[in-house]
Amino acid sequence: MFVIVAVMIALPIALFADNLSPQPSPVCPPCPCSASPSPMSLDGTRVTPDQVKKLVKEYQKAQIGEMKALEHRQKLEKRELKSAQRARLKEWEAKERVARREYFKSHAQGAERREYIKDYLGRRKGFISGFKQELAERDAAHKARRQSLKQDQEAKTREFKSSIEQGKRPPESLWPQPGH
Repeated sequence: MFVIVAVMIALPIALFADNLSPQPSPVCPPCPCSASPSPMSLDGTRVTPDQVKKLVKEYQKAQIGEMKALEHRQKLEKRELKSAQRARLKEWEAKERVARREYFKSHAQGAERREYIKDYLGRRKGFISGFKQELAERDAAHKARRQSLKQDQEAKTREFKSSIEQGKRPPESLWPQPGH
């Protein structure tokens, strides 16, 4: 009970103290020829040093989150691909098993059977190598997408920092978009 009362009293005091931070005078705008950069942007929004730190931290978190989301989606795609490949292999082997039994019924000689099994193993090896190639192509596409995102993020980070250095609030178009 005491903790709740203390929080209820301390919270409004902290909020009130936040509003007491020194602000530039609205009557006298900052001089454009002064040595320090102006916290006023062209559209009238201010970017204070505290806001800059928060914006940079949020922006970095958002970019990291965007990369992690892409990696997560790619991991799920790869898992689904492997699952589909296992199902296709199981189906292929079931069809081959039926065909092998039919072949063995009509061909009782060991030499013919050995030749059939040798051909079967070659077909199976080719089938599995197709899976490996498909997986390698998917990995290459994923790597290219990650590299593209990384380059895009680097370019946007440079533009973001440029806006911050000019004392402007960075445009919304620089922020990572959810779900992309």
